[in-house]
Amino acid sequence: MEGDKGGVVNCLEPHPHLPVLATSGLDHDVKIWAPTAETTTGLKGLKEVMKKNKRERDEDSIRHGDQYDTQLLWFLMRHMRNRRPQRARRGEAGAGDGDSDESWSSADSSDEDSTGPDHVQCMSS
Repeated sequence: MEGDKGGVVNCLEPHPHLPVLATSGLDHDVKIWAPTAETTTGLKGLKEVMKKNKRERDEDSIRHGDQYDTQLLWFLMRHMRNRRPQRARRGEAGAGDGDSDESWSSADSSDEDSTGPDHVQCMSS
């Protein structure tokens, strides 16, 4: 199953109650995935698999709970550090002063981000 022509799926969201998934990628199409088997699939051991998956998710969240926050913080710091030379080239005020409030611009005020009417930010479920 291909979620995107380029092979990249940026967002995958399940339906809250039905066995349906929505995916989107680099192309401009959203794909809806639903089971299409003509005969009913045997669900032997389904409850055990669900319990095992839940237990593993809980263990991972306990073990790696802080890791996501740390990775996100490092990503944001690297992003802001990489933007400083771009501001200096454009001649913006406060480009060389890393401690000024102007050096921490939001994505809403940035003209170099791809935020337009077609930009969609996927929220984690």
